[in-house]
Amino acid sequence: MIFGSWIDATITYLTNAYVTPEIDLLRDWELLQIVIPVINSSIIYLNVAEKSGGSFQILGTGGQAIAAGTGGISTVVRLGGWQFIQIVTASPQTANRTFRVRGARS
Repeated sequence: MIFGSWIDATITYLTNAYVTPEIDLLRDWELLQIVIPVINSSIIYLNVAEKSGGSFQILGTGGQAIAAGTGGISTVVRLGGWQFIQIVTASPQTANRTFRVRGARS
């Protein structure tokens, strides 16, 4: 496996309690490793875009949803070749939450 560098992505609850800013993974990746901090109980989704500043859309048809509970977990999801992502929580966060992500490929 080849891995990208770890990138911090923060939900700043006073700005947007649900979504991180755009995350540029610096190239397209097959998989995404994600470290989920302690959060307000939630399901997590990924948004993806074709280019920086592009229109984001939900990845998959719900099958990519991560049942994160209250967080404190790490997981891997199939990213399918996307480079620009956002992390979205279904429930608003009441404090800043910093996720760590990196891409992976065969």
